[in-house]
Amino acid sequence: MTGAMALMGVEAVHTRLRRAGVTGVTAHEWRQSIRLEGMVPAWRDFVAAGYAAAGQGYRGVVNDVRVKGIEPQPLPVPRRLDDALEGRGFDAVIIGGGI
Repeated sequence: MTGAMALMGVEAVHTRLRRAGVTGVTAHEWRQSIRLEGMVPAWRDFVAAGYAAAGQGYRGVVNDVRVKGIEPQPLPVPRRLDDALEGRGFDAVIIGGGI
C-alpha cells in the first residue's frame, strides 16, 4: 500500500482499535506491514490490538505493544558453532540457496 491507500489502511486500523476498546496504541505503515506501538494495561488488550490490525491489506502485523507490568523477553542470540571459515577467502558466496 502507498499514499492514500496506506492512509486509509492505517485509519481503518485505528477505527478497529477504537471499536475493540483498545487505547494507548498507535498504528503506522512499516515495510508493507502495519506496526503497532504503545502501552496497554492487560494482555487481552495486546492480543485484541493484533487482531484489530490483521486483515487490512498489509503483509503482516508487527505488534510492538507493551503490556504494563510485563517486561519483554530478550531475543535469543544464536551461538557460534565453529570458526572453520574464519579468515578464509571466497570466490563466491551463496546466501539463501533454498529450493
